[in-house]
Amino acid sequence: MNISQNGLNLIETFEGYRELAYYDTAGVLTIGYGHTNNTASASQYPVYEGETMTRDLANKILLTDVSNYVTDVNNAVTVQINQNQFDALVSFTYNLGVGTLYSSDLLTYVNEGNFGAAAQQFLLYVHSNGRVLPGLVNRRTQERALFLSDSNTSSYTPSTPNSSVNNGLINYSGVFIPNQTLQVSADTDPNSPAIATYDAGEQIPYDSYTLVNGYAWISYIGQSGQRRYVAVGPDDGSSSTTWGTGFFN
Repeated sequence: MNISQNGLNLIETFEGYRELAYYDTAGVLTIGYGHTNNTASASQYPVYEGETMTRDLANKILLTDVSNYVTDVNNAVTVQINQNQFDALVSFTYNLGVGTLYSSDLLTYVNEGNFGAAAQQFLLYVHSNGRVLPGLVNRRTQERALFLSDSNTSSYTPSTPNSSVNNGLINYSGVFIPNQTLQVSADTDPNSPAIATYDAGEQIPYDSYTLVNGYAWISYIGQSGQRRYVAVGPDDGSSSTTWGTGFFN
């Protein structure tokens, strides 16, 4: 398979064209449409401080870089997927790298044919240097939407990004069922005292989550009207390591 114009539109929308080289949120020197010295074409088009790049050259490099990720996704996926699913996976890999794709539960679920579970995995990859970034939330939300959209849709235009982050929380609801006793806290500090506990097997309805301080936290408004937090596992991008079920499982 090859990426469609829809997929290129998505990548261009979120990478954005930058004429002058800059350091991204992870401290990586970047130019054009997210081009870095970590990409396959870096030997031909190295990035250096103070560099400027025309839009025409940026578009040329984008197509070169994308072609490598197209190959990576084709090699990684072992089941039949549609064009929109393929485009979403290429965008994900372009942003995070092939190593992240290969080691992800997202790829595992795709190759199992469990596309519903795979779609939810996009929403886990929204942090950089331990912080949830609204821009990544927006991108993952759009990639998930493309992954789930009708493959017969003739065109797909990413909507104008609207942050779904509210005070560091990402809007996502569910019911978590722990497999061990979990503590309830007033904040996301792992050292905060427990306000209450949930025992194994109890249901914990939640309306949002966040990834911070090394943990994945679900959150809800308690009976007191105050927001409460429960750490449900390590912040490692994998739902298989959570202490129960119901968090992107």
